Amino acid sequence: MSDKLTDPSARRVVLMSIRPKYSRRIFRNEKRFELRRTPVRIEPSDLVLVYESSPVKALVGAFVVGSIRRGDKATMWEELGDEFGVSGEEYRAYFAGACEAHAIEVGEAIEIEPISLDSLRGRHCGFP
Repeated sequence: MSDKLTDPSARRVVLMSIRPKYSRRIFRNEKRFELRRTPVRIEPSDLVLVYESSPVKALVGAFVVGSIRRGDKATMWEELGDEFGVSGEEYRAYFAGACEAHAIEVGEAIEIEPISLDSLRGRHCGFP
């Protein structure tokens, strides 16, 4: 494991829920940016814990945030679409009605043995 993933100095840790098919693309290096319709309070070098949503419902890995990009949906697709890990149709459907696109660059990533939601709740009282 590299220093970037294990060095906690001046880093925030953020839990992010991602659909299973997209989180798998992150860990296979097929998806270089995580997309969001609204701004996320996150900065370069923060650590994102990846929680796979239903039906998996488990913590499955983490990645270090590279850059944060935001802008016009069409321009973002033209410039970075090949790195989003989604089809043009998926992209347009996801951002339908959104004012702009937000893209979080996936830096170094590590996949872990899944930790189920039930297990997380049992270990940490008050876990959502």
